[in-house]
Amino acid sequence: MSKKIYISYTDIQNFLNDYFAQNKNTASMFDAVFNLYNYHQYTYQPKELDLPESKLTNVQKFYQKLGQLSIEVTPIIKGIQGKQLHTTISETTFFPKTKDATILLQFQNEKSQMHHHDYFEMNLVLQGQMQATCSNEKMMLKAGDFIIISPYTKHQLHIFEDSIVVCITIRKSTFDEAFFNLLKNDDLISAFFKQNLYSSEQNFLLFSVPINYQLLETIQNIFITAYSITSQANTICCAYISILLSYALQGLTNPETFASHKKNLTNKMATIINLIEEQANTITLGALAQKFNYDKAYLGKLIFKSSGYSFNYLRNYYRIKKSCQLLQFTDHSIAEISNLTGYSSPNHFERCFHQIIKISPSQYRKNNR
Repeated sequence: MSKKIYISYTDIQNFLNDYFAQNKNTASMFDAVFNLYNYHQYTYQPKELDLPESKLTNVQKFYQKLGQLSIEVTPIIKGIQGKQLHTTISETTFFPKTKDATILLQFQNEKSQMHHHDYFEMNLVLQGQMQATCSNEKMMLKAGDFIIISPYTKHQLHIFEDSIVVCITIRKSTFDEAFFNLLKNDDLISAFFKQNLYSSEQNFLLFSVPINYQLLETIQNIFITAYSITSQANTICCAYISILLSYALQGLTNPETFASHKKNLTNKMATIINLIEEQANTITLGALAQKFNYDKAYLGKLIFKSSGYSFNYLRNYYRIKKSCQLLQFTDHSIAEISNLTGYSSPNHFERCFHQIIKISPSQYRKNNR
């Protein structure tokens, strides 16, 4: 099966609605996909997203246009366990290789169960209601409610019929690179991402935003760029998501709805880890401990407890990330990049680079130039 298989969002949604009407019970998306595939209701070519140049301001018309989206279902059809509902989902199987973020419509009347994954998930209710259970806390969300779910948080969502919910997912592994500017801000949303980027604790952020023209226009732009195959589409898509979060912050009406569960990574620890990233080429654990008035050994334990990584690993990781940018966008030699990123020798740099990236610096440059 070499060709990619696509099924339209509308066909899947119609199956789920019909099943619910006939059986008074919900079916899973996997059930819908297999049934539609068996009845040959699929294509090998995705439908292009045909949104008008003038942005739609009516939520219902916007929803109808998005129904034409084609969803690639090849992994589901290929998977022998495809009919199973998965409780653990990895970004390596969920995201296309060239994408740091995706956007989709949540299915109404879809069977779901408690699950978790290693990427951020954001759900915005544009119309109707959604029931969300996060870390055993059950909530009913209405139009305008916006929930951001951190990686590893167990959750379950149910979207009621005639409700419209937009879901945006963001890779955790590339978040700090794709949303670098967002992490530099000093606000509630940025603090949430910083606190959860280096932690495996269960957490979510819930607030309400006004659904206005600016918000809908930005969501449409995210859809357009997320499903585009142009070279800069991923970068532009991430920029639009940052704009969406800025609009959300601007209209934030109830910051007290921030909910945290066993939040180990405090704002101070998030600041410390950000400093490791910013000064990775020169920072030492001793200097960091002195700056924040910690004992050196104790701070090392705190960093590991909060993030799951040692100080040396984090510093090395951020050095290598910086070296990737230098390899891709400059003509510096390997030796020069080794020196610029704080390594004692080119050999040491190449060993560390291979440990994290799994290929040599020269091969990385060849692959990305």
